[in-house]
Amino acid sequence: MFVVTRDGLSIQSPAPGQNPLSDHIQLRCNYGDLDVDRGKLLGAGASGKVFAVKHKPSGVLLALKKIGVGEETQMQQIKRELDTLYTDANDYIISFYGAFFDRGSIMIALELMDGSISDAITHCNYIPETVLRGITRQVLHGLLYLHKQRHVVHRDIKPSNLLFARDGSIKITDFGISAALQGTQYQARTFVGTVLYMSPERLSGSDYSYPADIWSLGLTLIQLATGKHPYAKLHDKATFWDVLKCIEDEAAPTLPSEKIFSQSFRSFIAQCVDRDPARRSTVVQLMAHPFISEISDDDAGAVCKEWFPQVRRAMKLAERENRAQQQMAMDAAEKMLAKAIDSSLLS
Repeated sequence: MFVVTRDGLSIQSPAPGQNPLSDHIQLRCNYGDLDVDRGKLLGAGASGKVFAVKHKPSGVLLALKKIGVGEETQMQQIKRELDTLYTDANDYIISFYGAFFDRGSIMIALELMDGSISDAITHCNYIPETVLRGITRQVLHGLLYLHKQRHVVHRDIKPSNLLFARDGSIKITDFGISAALQGTQYQARTFVGTVLYMSPERLSGSDYSYPADIWSLGLTLIQLATGKHPYAKLHDKATFWDVLKCIEDEAAPTLPSEKIFSQSFRSFIAQCVDRDPARRSTVVQLMAHPFISEISDDDAGAVCKEWFPQVRRAMKLAERENRAQQQMAMDAAEKMLAKAIDSSLLS
């Protein structure tokens, strides 16, 4: 049982005969150790906002995910997220440092990484195949842990949920939309996640399980390799019916034939994006694929570590340019205001 207290989150064993799945999170704490007032907004999405905040006693920077508490279903999603993050640690899953409740929101303190893979393609357009191999091996390690040890379908594998650090590590994040599969219950029926990355079986309302994550991984890799989502012609607000029709009307997505990619990479992608989930490769099979098996864990981290400074430089340059544009806009507004005041005084 997870209990949120003044000291953060702790585990309590359920009483004899009590069903642990019926436990409730007790929300009564503050988070005074976190310098929230001076936190920097890192991003926002359907599941909440994320800030970079300092843990005042240690001086360590953390990522603080803020989620508004609403319906009981939302509370259950949050409970699943805490369950997934807190039970045990894994090198390929984002680290969890505590959970707190304040002013109607749950705050989840997480490991702060240097950016997301979405940042990489935003600022560098695409990712070289050699780097993608290193990224993919690490992501598969994370999925192997989720699928085989935790029996969890992530349900929202996409570039923004794959985070990187300057040491070359890649970690999977955002479990607010993960479905914990208990015992023999291997199917899930809820629509949660980003529709453009959903598998055909999810979009059609059929039962889905681990192969849904493999499809999303395949689409993600195509996007990272080319700089474009395979269904880029669909707008960001496309419904799952729009995407489903596109999937039904077109052949399975592939890497563009006019671009140079290895046959090994093309084969790997093909095994991820088969429209029949029964024919899609499992995470174990993908780990044994030559595209992945021919690179070691050490080399996977090294190739990412060597490439990520390029991403960081591009991100910092874009941030400076954005600040400069904001300053120019403020200067222009001040000049217009001063001109309006002068005109008023002269009249």
